[in-house]
Amino acid sequence: MKKFIKNFKIYKVLTGLVCTALLFGTLLGGLFSASTVIAQTEKPILSLYLLSGYYYMDIIPGEPLKLYLELENAGSQEIFDITLSADVPANWVVEYSPASIDYLGVGQRKSIEAVVLAPSDESRGEYNLVFIAEYQQIRTFSNTVLVVGDIPGLWQWVGLER
Repeated sequence: MKKFIKNFKIYKVLTGLVCTALLFGTLLGGLFSASTVIAQTEKPILSLYLLSGYYYMDIIPGEPLKLYLELENAGSQEIFDITLSADVPANWVVEYSPASIDYLGVGQRKSIEAVVLAPSDESRGEYNLVFIAEYQQIRTFSNTVLVVGDIPGLWQWVGLER
């Protein structure tokens, strides 16, 4: 019986503490106003895609190669003044058509042609190219690997390699 009374007293104390904590928390909650965090609802999302089939291609040095990309505004805000650039190996050239995008509306897509030119004396190998679209210090990119191999010619017909 003594054990029962002791456990009952502990139970009463714990119950009282819980009730006091709840009451105290409710009173303090009324003294402080709830802080509100407002999330940014409008967000521009720009995506640049290299169209299918252009991810791993052969290129002949000195001859232009056309690639096609697509720029998409998947956000909830219009985008203005988009610049296009590329990170390419030394002496390679990429020219875009159009060279820049003045406006891209919400949900709108824009096709872009990229003409890539490898130097005529480029050595064999695989080269990574990164296509970049940028506005207001926000960047998006897409990349591809272009392969410079042997140039077909008379030597392959004869059975010799250079």
